[in-house]
Amino acid sequence: MEPSAGVGTAISAVRAVFTAYAGYEKGRIVDTDRGIREEVRRRATMVRQHLDGIHDTAHRERQRNLREAVKQAIEVLDAVADDAGTSVSAMPKSNHEAAHSLKKKDLKSLVQHDFDTLTRLVECTRSANEIADGQAKGQDEADLVSATKSLRQKAQGIRNHFRERNMILDGIASRRR
Repeated sequence: MEPSAGVGTAISAVRAVFTAYAGYEKGRIVDTDRGIREEVRRRATMVRQHLDGIHDTAHRERQRNLREAVKQAIEVLDAVADDAGTSVSAMPKSNHEAAHSLKKKDLKSLVQHDFDTLTRLVECTRSANEIADGQAKGQDEADLVSATKSLRQKAQGIRNHFRERNMILDGIASRRR
């Protein structure tokens, strides 16, 4: 992957977080939350699509171990995308309309959490690109399997991290009740 491509992705992630910060600050937490969740879903789907190509090539080349490792990573990324489709603010009884009363510390925590999630997804994308490059260059299947398992662990970490976001938002809602 070219360094300039990574920079563009990082800039996009930063832009999304700054947009989120402005939205949270102005009390539009439901709309902002929806935007962040959509970005997480989009990025998880993008990584999954990279892995689909790796899976197809592994299937054609009869690399069963790699194919299975990729399948497991895809399952985790699908779960990340599904988790991003629902969130505390997406629930029918969500009550976040007074987000403008967020303490600055809570706001910073939420924005930092969003930024960390997007940064982790960028790293996951880089890993998928490296695996695809290694596969294209004929890298040993065992090395590709190891890299894919590492990517799966990153994806699971992203999923766990993103779920923590719901607790942050739920805490915001709980304080209002």
